[in-house]
Formats: sequence, structure tokens, C-alpha cells
Amino acid sequence: MANDLGAQLLRNEVRIATRRTMGDILDTPREIDHNAFFWRKSAAQDAADDLIHLGYRATVGGIIFRWALEAHRIELLDSDNPARFVTEVYGIVAAHGGSYDGWGGTVCA
Repeated sequence: MANDLGAQLLRNEVRIATRRTMGDILDTPREIDHNAFFWRKSAAQDAADDLIHLGYRATVGGIIFRWALEAHRIELLDSDNPARFVTEVYGIVAAHGGSYDGWGGTVCA
């Protein structure tokens, strides 16, 4: 499955390598944005509530035939932090039947 946790963690390696080539200062705090999709609004809202409990800002909005979850929190991109936060958010999204679409954030150079 292309959207499994292992695939997301491999994407982390590519994202971090790309950021290094752009001169990103990985130990600079910045807001990281996560996106996920759900078929049921209640599942998306339950996942959002779980993320809010962990210190994320999270919102749910409707898009064509499904629900989008956006979650944000200040993070560092050094060390094992990307693996930690992807594992955390992916686990909550998957537990509620959603599909994790990845993360992004500002390059701090």
C-alpha cells in the first residue's frame, strides 16, 4: 500500500534530504502541517480531537465526497523528530479509518 507508515517514513528521508540541499536549518522550530482524508465526518472529527489533545491545532472541512483534516504544530526537523511526528499523526489517522497524506512546512534557511 502506497500510503502505509513505512512509505511515509521513506518520504521523510527524501523530504529531509531535499531540505538540506536548500539550506534548511533543521533545528529551527517551525509549524508543520499535516493533511489527511476521511469518508466520514465523525471519524475526521474524532481524529482531530485526539490530535488537539496532543497539542495540535486541527480543523475538519468538507471536500467533494470526503472530509479533510488539517493539523498543525510547531516542530523541529532534526534528529528523529520527523519520524516521531509522522508515526504519531499517522497512527491517529489510521485508527479512525483515515488516509494520511503527508506533511509540509516552511524552509528555514
